[in-house]
Amino acid sequence: MRCFLTISGVRHELHQLTRSLIKSGRQEQEEREVDAMQPTPNVTRADVERVLRRDFPPERVAEVLAMLDEYGPDDWHREPERVRLAVLKLAAGNLERLRYELEGAKRDYRDVLSPAEYPGYTARKCLLAPNFRRRKSSGLSMRAGNSTRIG
Repeated sequence: MRCFLTISGVRHELHQLTRSLIKSGRQEQEEREVDAMQPTPNVTRADVERVLRRDFPPERVAEVLAMLDEYGPDDWHREPERVRLAVLKLAAGNLERLRYELEGAKRDYRDVLSPAEYPGYTARKCLLAPNFRRRKSSGLSMRAGNSTRIG
């Protein structure tokens, strides 16, 4: 028995196969994107104060709390408690570093959320993109290959 295929028949079969592959690829991509979504923390004022008291001496608590409250009064400041906690984490008990990170948060809150909440991802971005703002625990700020002592 001979099988005769026409050009239009082959095109139709290829078209159907391509559509099904594209559709399954989109579904797989959507599933990966859902799996890759990062949870965001629900941070309260009590969380911020607990970390503040852990990282700073008791005589500095009121001063640091006042500094942290500089972030949040403007309507474009997003998620104040979460950003304040990120600032505290990056400051690691250093008052000068706290000021530096707080000023960065006031310009763009993502500059503190990214390295505080996703340090592994931020480190990879720093290696791949030299203009990406890099923070190291050594107190250096790296921008476009220039290093400056910040703390």
